[in-house]
Amino acid sequence: MITPAPGRAATRDDIAGWLGRCEVRWQETDNPEGTKEALVLALRSRFNRQVSRSR
Repeated sequence: MITPAPGRAATRDDIAGWLGRCEVRWQETDNPEGTKEALVLALRSRFNRQVSRSR
């Protein structure tokens, strides 16, 4: 798969190819909010930056 040029929207095939190379895992947790906050902070998520206001 070829990466789209900057400024060009990804096509359906671009996205399907990218997803086809991904690996998805999950784990059970007793504290989903804390786990999400830790992931958002550690990964500096581009699309989900909402964290607890208690920090």
